[in-house]
Amino acid sequence: MNDNNLLNTRPLVGKLKDYLPLKIRLVNKTPLEPVWDHMVRKYHYLGYEKMIGPRVKHLVFHQDTPIAALSYNRAAMRVGVRDAFLGWTEEQKRKLLPHVVNNNRFLILPWVKIRNLASHLLSRTLKLLFSADIKTNRSNSQNSPGEKSGNKLTTPIQP
Repeated sequence: MNDNNLLNTRPLVGKLKDYLPLKIRLVNKTPLEPVWDHMVRKYHYLGYEKMIGPRVKHLVFHQDTPIAALSYNRAAMRVGVRDAFLGWTEEQKRKLLPHVVNNNRFLILPWVKIRNLASHLLSRTLKLLFSADIKTNRSNSQNSPGEKSGNKLTTPIQP
């Protein structure tokens, strides 16, 4: 993928209010998913290899130009520091872990210097996850085998 055809590298600098509205699009299994993959592969410090397990990928656009990429996946079953900090029992973890998500990639392109953009995007994408989860749970009268009903943030995550 060639950046010259894909990304506008003109610097964006200033206050968030000067760049609103921003469009956030879910790009899993869409023609825009390769754009997300390319941006993260080229500009994120961890790069990108095909992710294992379900995830949700979002692209953020300012005037039809991608400026950020975020993704979420299910929380890891065992993270010693997290588990010790929360102090939860195995039963609590089994019950509550489906409500936890992991923001595994968060990229704002290097030429984008918009104040408060990062917290704005985290807030909006988490609201989108929760909103999609509520809609999914309301519209699904059947759950997967062994799955209880309830507001699970992992529901909209696609494999």
